[in-house]
Amino acid sequence: MQNKGIPSKPRMRLEAYVFALFNEDLKPGPTSERNYGVGKTDESMAYNVGLSAFATNSNPSTSISLTSSATHNKLYHF
Repeated sequence: MQNKGIPSKPRMRLEAYVFALFNEDLKPGPTSERNYGVGKTDESMAYNVGLSAFATNSNPSTSISLTSSATHNKLYHF
């Protein structure tokens, strides 16, 4: 598989763990506990981390289905 790594190490596979994809605005507790996600509950980006899932892409290369109360089984394209 080509182009699977980062630009400085294109042949090295990069794995990442995303703790929270979406902020949880209805979660009880302090504000810091509700804002771990990279996306807001309205599907806009909370932080620009380079995920194209929040941008329109007419020819996606990969699709994943996310299931949670925040996403309601929406399909995102990367």
